[in-house]
Amino acid sequence: MTLRVTQPAGRRDLPGLARAGRDIGARALAAARPLMKALPLALAIGGCGYQFAVGGPGFPDDIRAVYVPVFANRTSEPEAGAIFSEALAETLARAGRTAGPAAPARVDGEIVSMIAAPAATTRDGTGVGIYRLSAVVRLSLVRDGAELCRRELAGSEDYLPATNLQALEASRREAVRRLAATMMASAGRELCPNLAPR
Repeated sequence: MTLRVTQPAGRRDLPGLARAGRDIGARALAAARPLMKALPLALAIGGCGYQFAVGGPGFPDDIRAVYVPVFANRTSEPEAGAIFSEALAETLARAGRTAGPAAPARVDGEIVSMIAAPAATTRDGTGVGIYRLSAVVRLSLVRDGAELCRRELAGSEDYLPATNLQALEASRREAVRRLAATMMASAGRELCPNLAPR
């Protein structure tokens, strides 16, 4: 920003110049505030024993990346294993933490349960107002065949009813994808929060 003064300021112009200076200073402070907030986080990440993994701990710092195979699916939900493993792989990929099948470390997963049930009725109490999809997923961090940690996550996602079965099925399947994205984002942030750094 350039401040142009076209004529020498007299004594009566000093308050105006002071106000302009305050405005410029306030704008500069507002622009610098996001950087000031990020600085402590950057310092904390640089000094900890874990590598930055999508916003939090989870891997020992000698594990740079992991392979995510398709999860086992113990439910009747078609493709649940593929949907959840893809969601975790995408979460880790955003942090540069995914590797191919030859990697020494991998995350094994299992969709333990998935249930959809009515969660609320309509205002008149005669029909379903909201359905709730609930899932339990078990994850294991494995390196060279040895399990380093295991974590079980539970989550739920609501979805609206529809006027026909085809639309209801589409709404439910979309809820599965939203639930997978939410749960695997959590797993990516803290896959093994209690695992000691190596």
